[in-house]
This record gives sequence, structure tokens and C-alpha cells, in this order.
Amino acid sequence: MDGKQARILVVEDDLALCEALSGLLSSQPYEVAVAHTKADAEVKLAADLPDLLILDINLPDGNGLDFCRDLRSKITIPIIILTGVQEEVEKILALEFGASHYLTKPINPRVLLAYIKSSLKQEQNATDTKSTLISAVQDLLVFEKMTLNVSTQALYDAHNQEIALTPAEYRLLLVFCQHPKRVLTRDMLLDLTESEASVLDRSIDILVSRLRRRLGAPHLIKTVRAGGYLFDASVSRQEIQCE
Repeated sequence: MDGKQARILVVEDDLALCEALSGLLSSQPYEVAVAHTKADAEVKLAADLPDLLILDINLPDGNGLDFCRDLRSKITIPIIILTGVQEEVEKILALEFGASHYLTKPINPRVLLAYIKSSLKQEQNATDTKSTLISAVQDLLVFEKMTLNVSTQALYDAHNQEIALTPAEYRLLLVFCQHPKRVLTRDMLLDLTESEASVLDRSIDILVSRLRRRLGAPHLIKTVRAGGYLFDASVSRQEIQCE
């Protein structure tokens, strides 16, 4: 990340596992901090926001899934759930709440490192793209009193307040805005958003659900039975000259 060590916060109450993860990550180009409780994690996040968060579900002072949901409303860094809970419903909830990945223990260290590397790279690419696209002329997509600034990859509501989006949520909204009032199948959405997921899993459905909540207007994204999704809004393109 621009030659700097990526900072990772591990939130895990198992002291032995915490030590093992800290040792593993410290052997890589990562700066590691640990928290054993939700309260400790909140203090560390407020003091210094990391580049990535590894989060357990079962914490002594709270539920990791609820914590993930609360964090996602405030920050957009990648959140990897690492837990011994293998129920499918927990995985679905985690992804709906904004987790980047849901991994179960025990996990091969090389697999965990691969997920971390991929998540950080995706986040960095989004940041680099945002910086590169900022120019004298900014490209805007306007719909339902909301504005998607393509040049800065930022979404604003009717009161010009920014609505935080993760990179995946931004890419999905951009695709919808570029193809309004048109049915897009799950295959098409996976292709257009350059997702690595499979059409057989629920990743796109979960991402759509998250985006609906972000927009606060569920009617904008309609589910088409046996078809996919349709962005039911008129979208206009504008350009603004920046000084």
C-alpha cells in the first residue's frame, strides 16, 4: 500500500489463536494490532483505523455479526469474519451485514493470507482509481435526487450528504446506473462488476440487499423472477467543471 505496511486489527478472544495470527501476519508485510473484546476493538478503531479487520463472531462482550453491521455503517475497510461457526445462516448474515469474506476455523494459513492479500489489493485498486479519476471535469450520474460522482466514486443523497459505499457496492450501483430500466441477470452482474464469485452462490443477491439498504429506497432495485434485477430509475448524466 504505497510502500507502507498494511495495518490489520485482529479481534479475537482466544489468546492462543490471537498470538498465532499475530505471528503469522507479522511475518508478512503487515503491522498487527489485537483486541480481545468488542470494547477494546472500538477503542483501537477510534484511535487508529486499520486497513483491514479480522473479526470473530463469539466475543465475550458482544456478537461479532452485530459489531460488523454497526461498523459497516461507518467505515468501508475490508472485514474478514474468521470463526468456528459453520452454519450457513451465519455466513449469509455476515455477508448481508457487509463482511468481505466469511472464513471458518481451522483455516490453512496460506489461504487466510491469500484472502487478506486479495481484500487489500481490491481496496487499494479502488482508492487508486478514485485518485486517478479526480480531474477538472467530474462525471455525475443523477437519479431519484441522488448523485453518483463517477470521478470520485462517491454517492450523495438529496441533501448532498455522502452515503458510504464499499468498493463492491459502488461497482454494482455504477453498473445499474449505466444500464437503467434493463433486466440484468446474475451472470451479467457478476461479469460487469468483475466479481470473482460464482453465480451459484448468493453473493450478488446479498450485495443487492446491502445496496438497497444503503440507498434507503428498496423500490429502485426490482427483483425479476427467473431473470435477475432491474434498476427502476431514470438516470441523467452531467458534467461539472471544477476549479
